[in-house]
Amino acid sequence: MNILYQELVKNKMEGNWEKEDKKKEDFLPYEFIDHTADIGLVVYGSDLPEIFSHAARGMFDIIVDLEGVKERRQYSLKIKANDLEELLVVFLNELLYRYEVEGFIAKRVKVREVNGTHLVAVIYGEPRRIDQHRIKTEIKNATYHQLAIRKINQRWKAQVIFDV
Repeated sequence: MNILYQELVKNKMEGNWEKEDKKKEDFLPYEFIDHTADIGLVVYGSDLPEIFSHAARGMFDIIVDLEGVKERRQYSLKIKANDLEELLVVFLNELLYRYEVEGFIAKRVKVREVNGTHLVAVIYGEPRRIDQHRIKTEIKNATYHQLAIRKINQRWKAQVIFDV
């Protein structure tokens, strides 16, 4: 199990997110964490739009080799939810739906507005092509299991687990 993940779980259970390594969040937009039969992300950002953008990028980094993806198309997305955590899950699952049903791979996500109950974003990417894109892992959905979004010392940190 990832050392950071072990510390994150320990600190989260104790309610002490502030004890975590502040150096990592200064240079990593996200990192993968191991989870029994699933995979997760710890996401860092300076504000909520950055957290949501990094979470989307990290999710697609799990799914596909993003180096081969171009920004050929874009679409706008508006999401509503009851709270911030639900907003993150609904947002990521909407991106997964667009990937699965429409074959759209998001290379970049520009979150223009996010608050506790709604989000507005522009998604840049292209349709999936078997001959062009290397698919790495299938994700079924983003889950509420161990979901967390917190502000720590002027920075934001989130964790999300994906069912694979």
